[in-house]
Amino acid sequence: MDDAILDPQETAILDSIESETGYRFPKLGAIPGIDTNIAAQVLPVLRQWVARLDRPNFRGGVYACFVGLAGRPYFGDLLAWLAQETDTINQGILKEVLTPMVTRQNAGLAWPAIRKCINMNMDFKLVIKLANFPATREEAVQALLGHLEDEEKRIAEGGRGRKGVSSATQAICRMREPSIRDWFRRWEASPDPKLRECALRAAGILFTIPKCFRKVRGAVDPTKQVYSTEVDSDDLGSAAQKLEADYGIQVPPEVRSGEIFRVLPETSWLVCQCPGPYDTRFDLWLRREDVSTVEMWLQTT
Repeated sequence: MDDAILDPQETAILDSIESETGYRFPKLGAIPGIDTNIAAQVLPVLRQWVARLDRPNFRGGVYACFVGLAGRPYFGDLLAWLAQETDTINQGILKEVLTPMVTRQNAGLAWPAIRKCINMNMDFKLVIKLANFPATREEAVQALLGHLEDEEKRIAEGGRGRKGVSSATQAICRMREPSIRDWFRRWEASPDPKLRECALRAAGILFTIPKCFRKVRGAVDPTKQVYSTEVDSDDLGSAAQKLEADYGIQVPPEVRSGEIFRVLPETSWLVCQCPGPYDTRFDLWLRREDVSTVEMWLQTT
């Protein structure tokens, strides 16, 4: 990008970097991820700019430059900036930069600034990390449980699928924290399929792909299609019964019970051969469309 179309403030930042280090960058966005040795020369210049930037987008652009090993010496600065930052997008940038820097040794220093601006849907990886350190374990676990209570309220109000169970909850269920496991235990029979899956995972109940299925990558052959549909995971059993009634095939019991949903992939298919009348054979293709929807194809072999 040519300097002529850059904002004057961004141009001033880039000019100061060039003046101090001899390195010229086309834009601020080109700095994150540069060679560590070069970054070590550039970051002291950018540090001086933070207090002078009143426009949130440029502060965020500068914060992002501190990602990686070269930014670690500025851990204290990053925490101070986070404590003072009022823009939620910039808070998110700072927390993303800080996440790999947080360790057992500095977790206690990091938590006061982080806890003031937690957005669990965005920060769950950082909070889960802090829950593993003695200095921050108790408060971080309480923050995670608070998110789970909010999740429970959303589901009680009728939330399903992507809106009902967040990525944060799906990550939290993998923790071995006893209080977290206790929360999930009461949802092992939840009517919400994804929450039920999270609860069973938290309990350590693992599922394997039935032997009659094989995993297939790639697309279904539309020229062999007999039937296709998308069904809610709760309706998978009734959809299987309809296939049996309409086409005279024998569907595996794991499909009729709906249990197969727990192991359905999203980026590939599970395929099984279903015997039909008069020695015919059909292939049943299943994959997870999203957290509560199954894509189902029946095709000739």
